[in-house]
Amino acid sequence: MQPIHLDGYKKFKKKYFKDNKKLFRELAEGQNPHTMLITCSDSRVAPIKILSATPGELFISRNIGNIVPPYEKTQGATQSAIEYAVNSLKVEHLVILGHSSCGACAHLYHEIKEDDEQVELSHVDEWLKLAYPAKHSAM
Repeated sequence: MQPIHLDGYKKFKKKYFKDNKKLFRELAEGQNPHTMLITCSDSRVAPIKILSATPGELFISRNIGNIVPPYEKTQGATQSAIEYAVNSLKVEHLVILGHSSCGACAHLYHEIKEDDEQVELSHVDEWLKLAYPAKHSAM
């Protein structure tokens, strides 16, 4: 498995970028996305492909478990992205894109047993605490 797909980048630059020069010239001047998408960092989630979007249409924020934390000043990247999308970019739509087989959700609901192999995920555990109210209201 290649760590970086240089062939894909070369193909993009040679074909897609070349065929869409006008679009990329416009995007170099600024962005005007109509939708903000909050989705999971999971490598299997490919929002642009799933939604058949073109560059410039979606303002995307990704995090483990596509969690939207409560609003608090200087709380984090997701809140900053929402604030920027709404106040500066004036996006018209905000979409939360979930997916099946989410590792974060599995971890959130996983009850650790004595014989389970323990993996240190202290940052993930802290982040997932934000989802506890949803977890407990669903049970």
